[in-house]
Amino acid sequence: MTPRHEYGRVEYDAEGRAMGARGILEQGREWVRWNRERRSDPRAEIRRQLDAEDRALDKKLDSTPARTEGMRRMRRLPASERVNLAKTAFHEAGHAVYAHMENTGIDRVWIRIEGQRVVGGSCKPVRNSGTARFILAGIEAERLAGFCERDAEASSKRDLQRARERSEDMDEDRRLTARLLEQRWPAVRALAHELMAVGVVAGVDAERIIARALKAR
Repeated sequence: MTPRHEYGRVEYDAEGRAMGARGILEQGREWVRWNRERRSDPRAEIRRQLDAEDRALDKKLDSTPARTEGMRRMRRLPASERVNLAKTAFHEAGHAVYAHMENTGIDRVWIRIEGQRVVGGSCKPVRNSGTARFILAGIEAERLAGFCERDAEASSKRDLQRARERSEDMDEDRRLTARLLEQRWPAVRALAHELMAVGVVAGVDAERIIARALKAR
């Protein structure tokens, strides 16, 4: 009896003998064939180059004095501020991802810290993005991250007021904003985690983090 290899699945005999060892060998041969085809694909070479450039840029950014100082500052925050830090990070990441999708550009995203307290945050687009959905993106990102909707609205009364002034249908704007963020949640999460780590993310780095997270979906 010879083993059959179908899309990475190996069939074993009723007692689990023989076919297991021979099937593993067949898997190895299949992997070699697949890897050989992948290496001959010009798109694969382009992907490898882009990944190498990303790793080199990550290494360079990780070693910058500003990032190192930012990481030290965030680590000094007491445990009591961690929830507020995460809430603020997801809020600002929501704004940034929506700005990326609106193609208004991102100048900078940051969390404001006074002493050992998180007192707020901000996302500054390159071009003015005063739409209701951009404003609502922060609140919706908090809600999607699992924070209480009532708390999110209570801490963002100014955002809600501004959104109401610009919106013709708040319920529809909130629904569409939430859907957009759900579809791009890996980017929101990646940028929020970066904000929690360093506190300040330059626009070019925020755009790169978002683009890479969306590409990896």
